[in-house]
Amino acid sequence: MRAAVLTEVNKPLQILDLEQEPPKANEVRVQVKAAGVCMSDWHIMNGDWPLPLPMVLGHEAAGIVVENGPGVSTVKPGDHVIFSFRPNCGHCRYCSSGRSVLCIGHNDTPRWLMHDGTARVKLNGTPINQMARIGTFSEFVVCPAEQVVKVRKDLPFTHAAIIGCSVATGVGAVIRHAKVAAGASVLVGIPAFAARAPISPFNMVFTEKTISGTYYGSVRPDIDFPILADLDMEKKLDLDSLISRTYRFDEINEGFRLLTLGEVARGVIVFN
Repeated sequence: MRAAVLTEVNKPLQILDLEQEPPKANEVRVQVKAAGVCMSDWHIMNGDWPLPLPMVLGHEAAGIVVENGPGVSTVKPGDHVIFSFRPNCGHCRYCSSGRSVLCIGHNDTPRWLMHDGTARVKLNGTPINQMARIGTFSEFVVCPAEQVVKVRKDLPFTHAAIIGCSVATGVGAVIRHAKVAAGASVLVGIPAFAARAPISPFNMVFTEKTISGTYYGSVRPDIDFPILADLDMEKKLDLDSLISRTYRFDEINEGFRLLTLGEVARGVIVFN
């Protein structure tokens, strides 16, 4: 199968033919149908976030399950799924308290390998890393089953893909802000914090305000992705307006060029 691989920082992605092993225990194989072109991938491409290369990039995507490894019961072949770039072990203190995006249950293995510490894709026998254990700039992905969430089949794959990162992060942050607003809290994301003057500690004390951060919109992917899918299909979210352009897989580097020029809101790669 083909995948877009970063082999060197500040170089274009290379679409290479890779060998892919079948899913092992608690893993699935997914045919990717759409994948978003995101700045998080660009931060790896330009060296802002140093990670071991070569690596299949991509983390915002959706597709169809084609094969289950032993022990998988949450999805089955034929299910439409959205990828989550965060693990969900289900038993660490964060997962147990409903904050799975902060999961620490798999910290004993690198986040670019499977939970057993091995790779599922190789180039001429050499292991290739997968961004966030998924690496969705790929025709097929083998990944932990906990990182895919079943959604309704009438949801367009382009919409499903961006729900997996940008929509979940943005909508989740707004919802989190609404929850804390009753306590006169202030939600500050990195861009907003950098763009405005610091909040006076004196004013915060005497008005009992708090500053609250949010990662991945503080969403619960297994619960919130299907909810966001329903909101989109009910026309309560306008995801069409977010998608400026779609690309063929072989146009992926053009997608990143336009992204860095600020000429698109969200570009999405559509796989045949």
